[in-house]
Amino acid sequence: MRRPPVRLPPEARRIACDEIVASLAHQGIEVVCACVDDHHFHVLARFRLPEISNNEKPTGLNPWASPRRTRNSPIHAHIRHIVGFAKSRAARALSEAGLVHEGGVWGKRFKITPVTSRAHQVNIARYILDHGPRGAAVWRRDPTCHRPLPGA
Repeated sequence: MRRPPVRLPPEARRIACDEIVASLAHQGIEVVCACVDDHHFHVLARFRLPEISNNEKPTGLNPWASPRRTRNSPIHAHIRHIVGFAKSRAARALSEAGLVHEGGVWGKRFKITPVTSRAHQVNIARYILDHGPRGAAVWRRDPTCHRPLPGA
């Protein structure tokens, strides 16, 4: 590591969480819930590949042309790009607010876990929301917009 790890104070967590959610929403991503604690974040959101016409479909070694569902698949590349942009927006907001030094807040990559079922989705949402009592800034989609989580 080139510099010591960044630890976000509570006010920085709220700004980062709001910026990540706003950036994802601006890019058309449906965010269900998100949290940012002192050193990492979680987001439960629906990502879809953009519509590409047959004339624009890439060929060759471009990752968009790969049909496989690996960490280098088209959807993962798309998610990395979109979330990377959201991370940069959050880092810029934090540095402009004077809460962190310029030069980045987040690590280079992040783990993408595809949701496999409704039960899995509910467990992920609960896991994210459970970070709140531990000091994380938590964002949850307005419960009046969709069905509340079972047991919540």
